[in-house]
Amino acid sequence: MAIFYMRTSIVRASSGKSAVASAAYQAAQALHNEKLNHTFSYSRKEEVIHSEIMLPDNAPESFHDRQTLWNAVEAKESKTNSRYARQFVIATPKEWSAEETIERAREFIQSALVDKGMIADWSFHMKDGNPHIHIMATVRGFN
Repeated sequence: MAIFYMRTSIVRASSGKSAVASAAYQAAQALHNEKLNHTFSYSRKEEVIHSEIMLPDNAPESFHDRQTLWNAVEAKESKTNSRYARQFVIATPKEWSAEETIERAREFIQSALVDKGMIADWSFHMKDGNPHIHIMATVRGFN
């Protein structure tokens, strides 16, 4: 039986967080943070089944590149109390196949975030029989 679980948080400068580092973790990639001149690498993580970036119609196509997207967000949000992204971790039912999980996640992310103008960078993780989705969404929409 599926049990609902969702955690939300904000990636904010005042807590010393980096949107680039968070994106590298959730996608299991190595991404370079231009502001810090540091590369965050989580490419050894093996639990990422799928990862993608969903853009609203009016967002630049270059933001399909994770490193470009989150470095641009950090450059734009330059105050010490800046908020870079909203983060969500949502458990998904073990009974769903990977394909079902990905399709249902896409539908939810499209209607809840992208249709409202936000960019959503998300990944499907399967770790120790614990399927879940990580989502990072821009705090501001593209209007």
